[in-house]
Amino acid sequence: MLFPSYLPIYLPLITLIASSVRNVCCAVRFIAFKNQTAHYALCIQVDVTILDVNDNVATFEMKEVSIWVPENAEVGSTIYEAHARDADDNENGQVTYSLLDSPGRIFSLERRNGRLILQQPLDYESVKRYSVVIGTRDEGSPSREGQNLTVFIEVQDINDCSPK
Repeated sequence: MLFPSYLPIYLPLITLIASSVRNVCCAVRFIAFKNQTAHYALCIQVDVTILDVNDNVATFEMKEVSIWVPENAEVGSTIYEAHARDADDNENGQVTYSLLDSPGRIFSLERRNGRLILQQPLDYESVKRYSVVIGTRDEGSPSREGQNLTVFIEVQDINDCSPK
């Protein structure tokens, strides 16, 4: 037993030693008085970790972006990489991506890193512009849907037609 049970213990004096966004370190000093002249004191350090709640959603810096892709881009190549940020920690801040709107099977999206992949050859003479919508979601519990990004894909003409 730290103090005899007959000693009154007064409220602790709490002093902040250091802190970060998620962790707090403080010293707690308990003082017990036996009589007017003698007292006992105890100092302990208490580390407090503040757990994150899933209160933020993934966001993009912009809602729309335009990219230019040459019509001779290789199938399987990455033509764009989406980057969303979620201010939460751990799973709550891990972002996954999905294609919400895409023309046919021309493009695919890697779920974990947001890479937009060309799945079929492009032909400027057939289609000059595409648009896809990339959605975000975090891995928190419960999961939260984030912002969407619209990617406008401008196909660049390459001189692939031989003269007549």
